[in-house]
Amino acid sequence: MASASTASKTNKRTRKASGKTRKAAKGPSLAERLGSFRQRLKDPRLRKVTGLGFVLLGIFGAVAMGSYLVHFDVDQDQVHRRGFGMIFDGDAEVRNALGRLGAWTAHQLMDLRFGLMAFLVAFCSLALGANLLYGKRIFHLRRVFGGSVLAIVWGCTALAYLTGPHADLPGGGLGRFIADGLTGALGGVGTGILLGFALLVFVVLQFNPELRLPRFAQRSSMDGGDGSPTSARADKAAQEAIDRQAPTYHSVDELNGTGAREEVLKPKSRSADPANSTDGRAGLELEVVAPSPAGENGLSNSNPPTDSADGDAEHQSPDQRADTTTDGPAESTGHAVADGGDQDGWTEAPGSPKTASQSGEAPALDIADPVVEKIEAERGSLESTYDPTLELPDYRYPTLELLEDYGHSDVTVNTEELERNKDQIIETLDNYGIQISRIKATPGPTVTLYEIVPAKGVRISKIKNLEDDIALSLSALGIRIIAPIPGKGTVGIEVPNVNKTIVGMKGQLGSEKFTKADMSLPICLGKTIAGENYVADLARMPHLLMAGATGQGKSVGINAILVSLLYKKHPSELKLVLVDPKKVELSLFQLIEKHFLATMPGEEESIITDVRKVVKTLNALCIEMDQRYDLLKKAHTRNITEYNGKFLKRKLNPVNGHRFLPFIVLVIDEFADLIMTAGKEVEMPIARLAQLARAVGIHLVIATQRPSVNIITGLIKANFPARVAFKVTAKVDSRTILDTSGADQLIGRGDMLLSIGSDVVRLQCPFVDTPEVEDVVKFIGEQKAPSEPFLLPEYLDEKELQAAD
Repeated sequence: MASASTASKTNKRTRKASGKTRKAAKGPSLAERLGSFRQRLKDPRLRKVTGLGFVLLGIFGAVAMGSYLVHFDVDQDQVHRRGFGMIFDGDAEVRNALGRLGAWTAHQLMDLRFGLMAFLVAFCSLALGANLLYGKRIFHLRRVFGGSVLAIVWGCTALAYLTGPHADLPGGGLGRFIADGLTGALGGVGTGILLGFALLVFVVLQFNPELRLPRFAQRSSMDGGDGSPTSARADKAAQEAIDRQAPTYHSVDELNGTGAREEVLKPKSRSADPANSTDGRAGLELEVVAPSPAGENGLSNSNPPTDSADGDAEHQSPDQRADTTTDGPAESTGHAVADGGDQDGWTEAPGSPKTASQSGEAPALDIADPVVEKIEAERGSLESTYDPTLELPDYRYPTLELLEDYGHSDVTVNTEELERNKDQIIETLDNYGIQISRIKATPGPTVTLYEIVPAKGVRISKIKNLEDDIALSLSALGIRIIAPIPGKGTVGIEVPNVNKTIVGMKGQLGSEKFTKADMSLPICLGKTIAGENYVADLARMPHLLMAGATGQGKSVGINAILVSLLYKKHPSELKLVLVDPKKVELSLFQLIEKHFLATMPGEEESIITDVRKVVKTLNALCIEMDQRYDLLKKAHTRNITEYNGKFLKRKLNPVNGHRFLPFIVLVIDEFADLIMTAGKEVEMPIARLAQLARAVGIHLVIATQRPSVNIITGLIKANFPARVAFKVTAKVDSRTILDTSGADQLIGRGDMLLSIGSDVVRLQCPFVDTPEVEDVVKFIGEQKAPSEPFLLPEYLDEKELQAAD
């Protein structure tokens, strides 16, 4: 039995093998031949050749029809008499630029079929050819073909209807056929009404224009059952967005760039031997810390990285803080030790004791990125999260090409100027009996920081009192002495440079610190004296107070903040409330009204310039703040980050009133004018927002040119820990803004002091010109906008209600 079963199995294998042999003898099957044909169709060379063919057909048709419009009176006679055979008839004389074939083709397309609308056929051929040739979706073919078909049908009919029954060319045969049928059925007036209605339908289908109801109709349609003007529509919009969206996943962009290159420049001392010198200055050699263009690598601006869920990162990451120490990049190198300096990057007189250097290299530290690790770990759980950006899936962030390049923005080191200033400082201090042991210079874009270490027994107050004398000896305006520098045992003397460097906005936004910033609302505030880009998180400040004299850079600073936010945030993640009493400073941002600006119900302009409307807007923001706190309470969360995190994970139901909460930034360009005209009506809601709005994602940026105590009151200052001071005229104004002096010694043109808590940092504000802002907002404004603008809650003034009664 076993042998019989074995024999049967052997016979089956033999039959299968013979069957395969017969199939192989017959050749490949139909499925195999179809698969091979599909592989040939995928050949990129075939696609490119086909694309070139369609481009050639489009150009041929366009040129033939254009020439036919000029010479159709002669060419039409030849085509009518000879027909298709004229192409091969040498006796037929035509004037078409493409010969007999061009004349016959143009006659078929225009005279017999589509009239003037036949040019759209050539355009469709060009669009298809361009897409095939480049392998990209240069044209949206579905929209192009669909729109062209509708336009051809309507255009042929309309041209034939308007030109009458005796003109065949404008509407073509198709247009004449449809127009005659409609005119016979509806009459001339009915046909015109139908064509007008069809035109409106075509515009709606192709462009979907936004239609606004009158003011009274808007108010009646926005009334909600819970008393909130926007709750019903917000719930419906959020629910529809959740129902229609597809699962998405956003990862953090990894942008490659070169790090900071550190270099130490060592000018030669005038007198190398202290024994032969006649004064105490000869033995000191200036140590120059040459700042490198950290972050100025000109990275291309692709879609900015997604902010982390917590949004509570510090202003700089640990490795960035290591790069921005005041000692400069040179302190981490070994050049100073090799040239006779100590390891701290200081230079001493020859013969002075030196610190012993330790040999050996420390092992490299591998720093993990918690954001990337968290995203990778939760990749599976994020598959079904809600994505607020799907309302505008094709939104493109502004590119760096929209901004001007102001040349080489690296800080140039003028050795002669540094040596001259160093000698003048040492000589001036020596004249008053103050000896120093070491000196170091850190050049910046507008000022250079000279750090000195006084000799033992010298009182720092004596150096502080010589501020005017040092300014006189250097013939410089804006000498500022920091005695001592916080966290160091040195005294800093800031001296303006003769040749100042423009800090461009393009280099700031293209820097690695900004593109990889793990912040909720990152803003570029400029460059430090060490030449490092300073990027801060507005959400961590949480509000910013800007003050300074007229023409010192406040408006440019506001534009820099707004441009930073536009380059980083999606319209669904950020809304701006702009208050401009001067009516001209923020008018450029009107073009992005539908994308980023929050408006009051029934208002035509989104940028508030009227003081009475400012009061309503501020109170509406307070209502929005209270509503957001109610949502946080129902969701059992403490801040906007936790709330949006739950909403993105679909743990909050829009049916219960929950919605995604974008950040709201209120910008007031001239606060003093509002205080003078409205007083307490403005100060009280501003104080409420400054005290409470941080947790619900509402942040304030307030600027004023009158930093007096009646404008910047104690109630305002207490809730604005982050303050920026541009140049002011008096020390009392500096103390009003920063609670310390120094702003009166600035040199203007964007030179500013940033105070966050107890730290005061001197920065050069980035320059962004008006044409640059116009290009950025135009780039955003020309894109598709959200279906509905972001409306603030409606605020009804009690006085107006009483007057109406």
